[in-house]
Amino acid sequence: MAVVIAILMLTALLLFLTLTTGIQHYQFASNLDQRARARDLAESAIYLTLAELCRNPNFQGTITVPAAGLTPDGEGHLSFDTATAHGWHIPASSNNLQGLTSLPGDGRSVPRTAAYLVAYGRSGGQKLQIETVFARPPFPTGLAAQGPVLLESVRLWGEPPDQVPAQPPTPDPWEPANVFTNRTGATALTLDPACTIFGNALAGGEIVLRPGAVVRGEVHAHSAQRTIPHLDIPAMWTNLSQFQGIIPFLPGETLETFCVLNNSLSVSTDLKLNGGVLAVNGNLDVSGKISGRGFVLATGNVTAGAGVDLVPDDRLALLAGNDLRLLGAGRSYYLSGLIYAKGVVDCQDLTVHGALIQDDDSHAKTVTLRRVNVLQDRIGVIGGAGLPFVFQIQNNHPFSRGERFELHLQAYPDPRNNTRLLFSGQAGTGDNETQNASLTWYPWGPDRAWTITFAPPVATWHDASADHSGFVQGRVAGAVTTVAYDGSEQQLLALLEQILEKQKAGNWARTVGNPASANPQGKTNAQRIKDYINAIKTGQSGLLNMDLNNLLPPIETCRFLTWKEGALTR
Repeated sequence: MAVVIAILMLTALLLFLTLTTGIQHYQFASNLDQRARARDLAESAIYLTLAELCRNPNFQGTITVPAAGLTPDGEGHLSFDTATAHGWHIPASSNNLQGLTSLPGDGRSVPRTAAYLVAYGRSGGQKLQIETVFARPPFPTGLAAQGPVLLESVRLWGEPPDQVPAQPPTPDPWEPANVFTNRTGATALTLDPACTIFGNALAGGEIVLRPGAVVRGEVHAHSAQRTIPHLDIPAMWTNLSQFQGIIPFLPGETLETFCVLNNSLSVSTDLKLNGGVLAVNGNLDVSGKISGRGFVLATGNVTAGAGVDLVPDDRLALLAGNDLRLLGAGRSYYLSGLIYAKGVVDCQDLTVHGALIQDDDSHAKTVTLRRVNVLQDRIGVIGGAGLPFVFQIQNNHPFSRGERFELHLQAYPDPRNNTRLLFSGQAGTGDNETQNASLTWYPWGPDRAWTITFAPPVATWHDASADHSGFVQGRVAGAVTTVAYDGSEQQLLALLEQILEKQKAGNWARTVGNPASANPQGKTNAQRIKDYINAIKTGQSGLLNMDLNNLLPPIETCRFLTWKEGALTR
């Protein structure tokens, strides 16, 4: 009898253990299923956000995935709003797809041209977050064209991140960089001997590789049409022309502000820019060399000798509304930045450090490069310039109707640290009515008290207050002193505050103007200056912005840099 009872007890125990194991297995499987559903909801929130970013690269809203089907009690969320995201115990997402520099995010730094996306998913009792850094790489092509391309003794490669180019230029180390043309038909792209492409060669038509030509990547003939950035150069000139006459063009002098001409221009010397803008409604012919930092555009043809010794800080946007001809003096000479033309392109004996774009609507005008290096630089094609910013800073002046302030800045990535921007340009204070009609001061009179020119590594002060010397031949006169200037926004703001306070104590924090008209927001002088700087950084309309990445479809050729699933972290 005891044996029977023992067997029954053992059987009951085995049945209990089997039932318990089955329940635990069911709970474990159920938890796995619920977690998988929570993961699906979080991933859906991320992909819905990416769809919104395709439609609007500035999207900063909230995404909710509705409960449906197998997850009636589930939810998925993502938000760029800090309070909303923290309500789900996850970090807020950050959109820096159009940023020129890295951005402080919610708990981590977000790289430029990237988005930090954090999504919340819940199903049943399972909760999780998925975070990813989604990046749109810089403009991927060193040479892009619409018309037929002929390359003779050309090398094209990409510059690795944060590398300063060497002289003479050598592809060591190197990253892939591509050449492509949307031209269809025969001989769309021809590579003659001694050509080396450290990337892909692509064309809408046939590709001819002569013996000795090397393509390190892939060769794609009869390829699909690709997007080429489009710039409306006449519209740019029209936008700038409202400031025509701010300063005359003076041959042989460095251009530091705006020069807008309603006619063609022939320059018999070198053309050097220090954060300036030269806009010509017609043809531009430069007998010498073009170099420096700034923007040069002409609605017609541009012809120039292109070649100066390598200067890492140089970043130019050279834009031709028609044909472009650059005749250098050897590959050890550089033209750094973005080169863009609407017509025939002919470049010889130089190194293009940045990107070269031909946007010919007819797809018939040729691009010919002979003995040229194209060194694709991921930061050489980015920059922004603000139109001259003039406003009243002070009402109560004993000799005039008020004091004025003028500011013109250009932003460009630091070539030695592309996570931050550097600023160059000019600022000045003075009266808005003249005391001496014989003195010319552009744009509003001669009585400028102080002017400061920002040109890293120094800033130069001009003090015209002692003798009212004003301007001489379009340049400020008076005592000159220099101070160290690192180009940072922090030091820029400190110097701008200093120049306003020199004019009159309290000007930095003063609010000037009728709130109903001159200064409707009632902002302080300091805040108006900061708004202007922020507009340059974000490339808002009314400013020149040469970021090629923002002229392409916003999610083209993007990739995930990180993808991590885990517990809630807030």
